[in-house]
Amino acid sequence: MERRRLDHWEVLAWVLPGVAILIAATATVDLAYLIEIGDRMIGSGAIIRRDVLTYTVAGAPWTNQPWGASIVLSGIHSAVGWKGLVVSRAIIVSVCVGATYRRTRRAGADPIVAGCLVMGGFVCVAALPGALALRPQLLVAPLFVLTCWLLDPPRRSSAAVWAIVPVAIVWANLHGSFVLVPLLVAIAAIGELVARRPSAWRLVALFALTCAAPIVSPWGTATYAYVVEVTTSPIVRAIDEWRPIMTRWPAGVAFAAACVGLAAILWRRAVRPVPLEPLLAIAVFTVLVLVSGRNVVWWGFVVPPAAGIVLAGWRVPTQIGSRPRLVVVGVLVALLAMGVLRVAAAPRGETLLADVPTDLTSSLADRVDDGRIFAADFAGWFEYALPGTPMFVDPRVELFPSSVWDDFFAVATAAPGWGDVLARWDVTTVVVDPTVHPDLDRALKASGDWAMDYRDDRGAIFVRAGP
Repeated sequence: MERRRLDHWEVLAWVLPGVAILIAATATVDLAYLIEIGDRMIGSGAIIRRDVLTYTVAGAPWTNQPWGASIVLSGIHSAVGWKGLVVSRAIIVSVCVGATYRRTRRAGADPIVAGCLVMGGFVCVAALPGALALRPQLLVAPLFVLTCWLLDPPRRSSAAVWAIVPVAIVWANLHGSFVLVPLLVAIAAIGELVARRPSAWRLVALFALTCAAPIVSPWGTATYAYVVEVTTSPIVRAIDEWRPIMTRWPAGVAFAAACVGLAAILWRRAVRPVPLEPLLAIAVFTVLVLVSGRNVVWWGFVVPPAAGIVLAGWRVPTQIGSRPRLVVVGVLVALLAMGVLRVAAAPRGETLLADVPTDLTSSLADRVDDGRIFAADFAGWFEYALPGTPMFVDPRVELFPSSVWDDFFAVATAAPGWGDVLARWDVTTVVVDPTVHPDLDRALKASGDWAMDYRDDRGAIFVRAGP
């Protein structure tokens, strides 16, 4: 029997993304407060349906759409701590990228073509800060890849394709991007209808089922209302990662270069006739990224296999011998060992996190009973680290009315009347990161109504000096 030659591109796709995650720090902006929510739901045995983390909208109805993700993240954290969450993040990213390489190869792409497509896509995703952060969106990334795999031509005409329905139900209880499931099915159905294949009407029926599947959640039809509310919120649209990717550096440059290069290659090397379905998938998900950079994650998993179909048959001659291949594999294994050692040797799991103000948190813990806290920064972390201490606002942007956000930004930017806003909300303690909100830091230092109680390289704590 002929021995299978080592595919160094496949090794690269499965190992390098995980290595990058293990070496990099893990952000907690959209993670820490979800763990706190999950802890509370597991402890009470009930889904939280009203706000319990802030004092500005305390008790207000809350469509806790990612409730399942909170429980998953809380469960992992309780079982294996922050280190386990970091490793889980690395595994998710590696599995998604590795599986995408497999799909690209099976679509007919040459190894070097598949490798360049997949790793180029990964670079575009990684270039956008926060795109691969551990949060509900990353938890559903394997479900996205699984849906794509179930829709591949070898399976779409079999009973396996119906597994997409339970996938959609699970997805709708983890993250609001569940709308991508019917979108993927619709693209496949259009391709089948144009090609006049018998499986077309099966996919049309599947499309209808996946549109209805998200209703199977604690929120029913409100799951769709939640998506509309989030995607149309002006505050959400102002967040950096939600803005069009061309406004972001270096992600915009990387994405533009990838699109131009891909378009040139497809134009010169595409098989004839060019199938409609992969071109439609590339076009739709490229437009989604141009509208919002956050969609680059899905683009990185859809485009390589779709381009692989268009480029099937293009063979790129290579002269790489077995020794260089082994060197590449050896380097990857060494980097993986370094990443694992970094996680294992960390004295505390918190040291692996990117934005944890450890000393600032300890100092603030002594003041949690002294009144209300306005945290211009780190609010999500404080909700986890200081359970039971309500914040002004937190990363659940869609929860707060515009009046609350107006008050928040008035204080955060030290706009005229910022002190009156704090007085109206009975705030006695303000936490600020001078690198993020320098105007507020300067205003607090200059104000006679506030005294600095603590400062380190992560931020400062100011307390009200008078009644």
